[in-house]
Order: sequence, then C-alpha cells, then structure tokens
Amino acid sequence: MARSKLILAELSHTGDGRSPNTVPLAAGYLAAAVKQYCAGWDVSIYRDPQLLLNELRREPPDILGLSLKHWSEEISSFVAKAMREINDGTLVVVGGPSVPDDDGELARFLLRHREFQIAIPNEGENGLIALCQYLRIPFGFSSWLKSGDTIQGCAWLEREELVRGAYMSPLLSGLPSPYLTGVLDEFLRDGYEPVIQSMRGCPYQCQFCVSAKKNWSVRAFDLIRVYGELEYIEARTSSPYLILTDENFGLLKERDVQLARGIKEMSSQGWPRKLYHYSAKIVTPEVKELVETLGDLGEFGIS
Repeated sequence: MARSKLILAELSHTGDGRSPNTVPLAAGYLAAAVKQYCAGWDVSIYRDPQLLLNELRREPPDILGLSLKHWSEEISSFVAKAMREINDGTLVVVGGPSVPDDDGELARFLLRHREFQIAIPNEGENGLIALCQYLRIPFGFSSWLKSGDTIQGCAWLEREELVRGAYMSPLLSGLPSPYLTGVLDEFLRDGYEPVIQSMRGCPYQCQFCVSAKKNWSVRAFDLIRVYGELEYIEARTSSPYLILTDENFGLLKERDVQLARGIKEMSSQGWPRKLYHYSAKIVTPEVKELVETLGDLGEFGIS
C-alpha cells in the first residue's frame, strides 16, 4: 500500500544567521502525534525555508503543514504559494498562534489567504490527527473534502462560507513527547537551542496575548516525563541554553518549584548554563522561591 507524505514547517529566517534559532517544538508535537495515531504516513519537519523548497520540488507531499507566527507569516505565505505552483494537488494546511479563533476573523483570514486551504486554530494535535485520518483512504491519499462534512478542529471555505469542525483540547497524557520519540534529534544535532514545555494554558485574560484569546485550560505534563525530556536533551544538545515556554512559571506552585530545583541540580552538573523563562504574573511565595532557587541560572521576563 502506498504511504502518504506529510511535511511540517516551522520556518526560520536565514538571511543573517538563523532566526529564531530554536528547536521547532510545535511541529515536533504535531509530528509525534501523527506518527503515533495515524497509520500510513511519513512525516518530516523543516526549519530552513530553502531546504524545504528544495524538498517540495523534489517530491511534493500530500499535505504541507505550516506553523504561523508573527515573524513567519510572510515567509510561510510565500512557501504556500510556491507549493500551489509546484503541485496544486498538495493540500496546504496552516496552524499556529497567528491563526485566529473567532469564526468571523477566521473566515476573513482564509478569504485573504487563498494559499492556505485548511486552517487548524488552537492546539493543533487533534485537528491534524483527524485530518490525516480523514484523508487516508484504504489505497492511499485523497485530498477531496466531501461537501457537508466537518473534521474535528479543522476549518475551510466552501462556497465562500466557513466550514468548521468542533475543537477538542488534547489530553496531555495522550501526547507523545517530541523529544523522547526522537522526532527532534536532527535539530538538537544541528545546534538549535532546545525549547521545552511543561504545561499548557493560562488563567488570565490579557488581551494582547494569544493565550487569553485561545482560552486554553491550565494543565501540566507529568514531571517524570519532563525530567526525562531534560535528560534526553542534555545528552544530545550542543547548546548551553534551555528555553521554557510555560506562560506562567510558578503558577502551579510547589510543582513548579520542584521543577526549578531539578533544573538547578542539572545545571550544577554542567547543563543548562542559562534558563530562559516567564514567571507568573502574580508574585506568590512559590514564585519568589522559584526565582531564588534558580538564582543566576534563570533569566526571566514577566509575561
């Protein structure tokens, strides 16, 4: 049986070095999820736009998935348009924090960006899994979306009207680790700075922040898994730095203090030499203890 091909791209700018020079964590989560839950798919990740374009020309994928952030909107749009010219049979899918969640804004976004055929707002794992399962027919791949159908977490235009499937937040215990599955090994080898996520969600409603607009519930990965990822990264990275993406480090109180102690202990053995993180907005005794525990190791901003 023929296998289907999915390429995920979380693009950096490469005109003057690599920016951002971080491991593509979001794409890593998506790739690990599809590999675990979708049979018949070959999945690869690209950070470098030129390498991506070379591969698109060499062997176009069935699906090209692009992770959209403010700094990558233009370059992602350029690649999507190039993909449509190279092979109009490739389904171009877009997700990430720059994809709006509100129905009206999402419809206008898709009308403005015809190069993107399907959008997956919010956390993308369940939507991409559902899409890959929907399109993977018994004898291969079909890009045909049946009129009247919806796909969980996915949105597209049909006769200029928005079609959207219901969103379901992923259960974190069901998400495979993009590090422990080896999905991100090549980026660690290539010197990209490691990024780790120990929890998702934010209880605050800051209107300038994407987390408030997405209204994700607060939930955390098991600390045993997080420690396993840290040890895995330490054994493979050439970067002295670690970036923690948690929106409010310290929000989960003693749990986060325990994580800070663990990272500090690892640092005393040589890695990481610097931890970049965002502390919780409300300064609780646990936030103070966390910052004091990290000491000079921690470089933080108040999110």
